[in-house]
Amino acid sequence: MANDIKLLTDFVPKLDQKYTQVALTSVLDSAPEVVRLEGGEFKIPTMELSGLAGHNRANGGKYVEGDVKLTWKTYTPTYERNRKFEVDVMDNYETADIAFGRLSGVFLEEHVAPEIDAWRFATYAQNAGKTVSGTLADGKEYLEALVAAITEMEENEVNVDTLYLAVSPTAHRSILNLQTIESREVLDFFGDRIIIVPQRRFITDVKLLDGKTAGEEEGGWVAGDDAKQINFLIIDKRAIIQGIKHEAPKHIPAAVNQSGDGDAFAYRVNGVEIVLENKKDGIYAHIQE
Repeated sequence: MANDIKLLTDFVPKLDQKYTQVALTSVLDSAPEVVRLEGGEFKIPTMELSGLAGHNRANGGKYVEGDVKLTWKTYTPTYERNRKFEVDVMDNYETADIAFGRLSGVFLEEHVAPEIDAWRFATYAQNAGKTVSGTLADGKEYLEALVAAITEMEENEVNVDTLYLAVSPTAHRSILNLQTIESREVLDFFGDRIIIVPQRRFITDVKLLDGKTAGEEEGGWVAGDDAKQINFLIIDKRAIIQGIKHEAPKHIPAAVNQSGDGDAFAYRVNGVEIVLENKKDGIYAHIQE
């Protein structure tokens, strides 16, 4: 792929950068010691125990033997991506250090963060313990659907103290605009654990473009063939393992660049986003029909 860099004649020292946000899902990251494990795969234990048994005083109060079943499930990181950019030193000089100087920040904000969010939300939607499909037309219908979701998760004994609500700006605003006691109670239920997600990142199926094959040279991501909009996701942080196992942003100065007279920026990321098998009830997805 060839660079397309317009040199300046006169300029305003502010880059006309696209609007975007940082990775919204970072609030769901697991503890570093859980994610940053050695090796490409890792194991998570699952334990099943026998329940209580009857106590018989007549036999001397002997305990009834129970069973312990401990199994290990193997997981591997599911997200691994990279990209490299190289800008000729003169192109960078003649654009007042904008061509390369702003490159890494623009790349991380406009491409890396949205893609990671979209990939994670799609993964959680696909692995939800409960999926409901329906058309939610206004704030009242969103509110009713949220109340039903919260109630079902409480009935399933999900720990409500670690629940996060992911919802689009439009849906969130429609609930706020109701200005009812019930709407305030539902939003207060989540408190600061509400993730406002632009709809573009909030779909059920994401296709990652490889950046090499015909039609995918630009890289990045697009909606998958089976993608549907997500109305909202409720995610128990304890039900997932999420984080970046390896992130390697690399600046290669022109002086040591063996392949050309240009500054290079290389980036590689390896991540994990897993819904634990016994905690799928901690993910509730409401999908637009």
